[in-house]
Amino acid sequence: MLLSVNSRATIPAIIARTSAPAMVIAVRLSMVPPASGYGTTTTRPVEPENSPRGLPKHAPRPGRVKWGHGAGEGTLTKPVFRPFFIALTVGAAVVMAACTTGGPNPPTTSTVGGPPGSAAVNAAVRDYFLNVLGPGDWARMAEESTGNLVTLAGWLQRQNIVPSESSRGKVVIQQQRVTSISGNEAKVALVASRTAEDYQVDYTGTVTLNRISNGWKVADYFMDGQSVAASVFPNVSGGATKSGVAIRPVGVQLLPGQVNVWAEITNHTLSQLSWNQPMVVIDSQGRQLGQGSLYVSSPDDNEPFIMTGNVSAFGDFAIGNATLTLSMRSFTLVTGATSQGSKWPVDLRVPVRLG
Repeated sequence: MLLSVNSRATIPAIIARTSAPAMVIAVRLSMVPPASGYGTTTTRPVEPENSPRGLPKHAPRPGRVKWGHGAGEGTLTKPVFRPFFIALTVGAAVVMAACTTGGPNPPTTSTVGGPPGSAAVNAAVRDYFLNVLGPGDWARMAEESTGNLVTLAGWLQRQNIVPSESSRGKVVIQQQRVTSISGNEAKVALVASRTAEDYQVDYTGTVTLNRISNGWKVADYFMDGQSVAASVFPNVSGGATKSGVAIRPVGVQLLPGQVNVWAEITNHTLSQLSWNQPMVVIDSQGRQLGQGSLYVSSPDDNEPFIMTGNVSAFGDFAIGNATLTLSMRSFTLVTGATSQGSKWPVDLRVPVRLG
């Protein structure tokens, strides 16, 4: 089936509401992605399937998605089945929660004291984690965030991947406490996690909020011990073109165990391309790391993403089993596609520089 890139076809996300209590398992699983702050199937350690997307990691997402769109003009075929973030993507990723029937998420928070004005700050944090990151509402994430989190939400919106309920799991807040409110900045000590069928994410750490004219917005939070805002690199350069196929990096997210490279991908040829070649990253010391997939408009990674001729798309090269330090300023994405009717793939080495 051919899908028009410009059709902007949408399918309402139907989220089942439940009030059943959930047990948070106190076990830290090794997560390898999917998609992206902030996420889906059986864990395969070398693939970006088993961590939440939309955060910013990609979580496994069962069920084939038969819809979606890329960015640009042209026609896409076989949208890929993706593991939301997370991220990611997350997730982002790569970030999800259950709710009471017909209403907002029930408070699961133990709130401890705090300075004057803490009630509004606590409410903003609770809403963000349960009702924004929880269901993977990237439009609201852009509205309720500041700084790099707005940028991350924009990338996730462009992918337009809606995580399934079973894949995203449930976000549970065990405790939150406002530790300081100074001028237009607030800090909250948070103990929270997301638990799904085959992965767990730890959000424990400091949540930073900025007061804007219309309320408190989230500027940063932690995921698996790392600042999410610090993991996002919106100013990147580089790219490569070979045999009529071009990749231009737009942004990067470096997560524990995963590298996400969001990019504009263009097929200038008349032939159909199948992105079925190995995808890895090479760090600045020449070490080859990880293994990944290209995700465009769908969480399906059971089949390679396929592009028809003369089409552009926006996608995420999600490389799992790879960790690059936040201080790294350059690396190389190695990927490739096979043209229909050709035995020889188009291999691309894409230099990526972080500004």
